Amino acid sequence: MTKISVGICAYNEEGNLPHILSVMTQESLPDEIVVVASGCTDRTVDVAKSYSSVRVLEQERREGKASAINLFLAESVGDYLILESADAIPLPGAISKLISPLGDDAVGATTGRPKPLNNGDSMVDFATNLLWDLHHLFNLRKAKLSEAIAFKRVFRLIPRRTKVDDACIETAIRAQGYRIVYVPDAVFINKGPQTVADFIAQRRRVSLGLRYLHDDVGFVPVTAKPLDTLKLLVGKGYLWRSPVGTVSAMALEAWCRWLARGDYKRGVGRDDGSWDMVKSSKGLLDNRTSI
Repeated sequence: MTKISVGICAYNEEGNLPHILSVMTQESLPDEIVVVASGCTDRTVDVAKSYSSVRVLEQERREGKASAINLFLAESVGDYLILESADAIPLPGAISKLISPLGDDAVGATTGRPKPLNNGDSMVDFATNLLWDLHHLFNLRKAKLSEAIAFKRVFRLIPRRTKVDDACIETAIRAQGYRIVYVPDAVFINKGPQTVADFIAQRRRVSLGLRYLHDDVGFVPVTAKPLDTLKLLVGKGYLWRSPVGTVSAMALEAWCRWLARGDYKRGVGRDDGSWDMVKSSKGLLDNRTSI
């Protein structure tokens, strides 16, 4: 019988973790839920241990998300693995929907749909929502792994130094001839940055990580070509409905990629798989008791 393991990578996530585990522990599918707590200085470990069905793996210091993922890969028992960050909360039923396509022998991985709770009027909130809308539209064309994923155990580890773990897993899956399936009904709630500085830090890190991954294995994300993005923006009417916001978001993303290009030329973080926390993207539910 196929076993299913859920891995949650957490660094100082005492606020979000109870919401995630409340959903996870109500799902009937997982054979185990594993929380990898990396160098946490808050109550993350205590929160995780308060759930009798959750197994906690502690790393004494923060070594980067790839290191946490590799620990999960080494210690978990599942044939099918579900991996998500502790700042993405699955809606009820998302886990079973994410797992379902893996029953097809040709499918190696699936990815769900992140939906941000950024519903303010700021330019950063607009840019965050536009970013994830575009990811959704690109995924409908060709699936790419993202915030919450499920995959078959067909590789042992990912490069420890990577800053783009999802793209590394995508590379490993596709290299073995498997398909990746997008499951838009498997919805995971997340929260984007709340400040321009945090947005830039996050997007700059992702862009830099993708450049290094291209060097290593030739990986090219489906979102790499600006012309394809522009065609989507025009075709779906974003430029006509919100011209100022759309152009501002495009300029901000271009700036992030330009900064990453400079980092890449200087070799910034080439051998370091960790990064500074984007603090304003935490506290997902704030004082809310439900989504």
